[in-house]
Amino acid sequence: MFGETYRTEAKKAKRDSENSDVVKLDSLEECPNECSFNGICKEGKCYCQTGYMGQDCSESDVNHYKSGEPFSEVIKFGGICFGIGLIIGIFLIITVIRKSEAAENRQIEDDESDED
Repeated sequence: MFGETYRTEAKKAKRDSENSDVVKLDSLEECPNECSFNGICKEGKCYCQTGYMGQDCSESDVNHYKSGEPFSEVIKFGGICFGIGLIIGIFLIITVIRKSEAAENRQIEDDESDED
């Protein structure tokens, strides 16, 4: 998508090269490997999109993603939600067990009072 936009612009610039008001874009051949379709070629130099680096924008910029702040925030949020859910789940299980024990005790008491 990014590379296609640039190619279209380059074709337009070549087609209108007679018009002095049009700024001529450099041809795709001036940049190495057409910037690997991860950047824009200008004056023989690739200007890479975020997350890419190198002369031809073919290398992943691992330092860009190294901090991992957004991912760590998701992990923290997920951990908090899991912890809260676990506590609520345990509370509900204990409540159900206590109610069922109370119901059994009432049934036993009712049975004993019926025998008297």
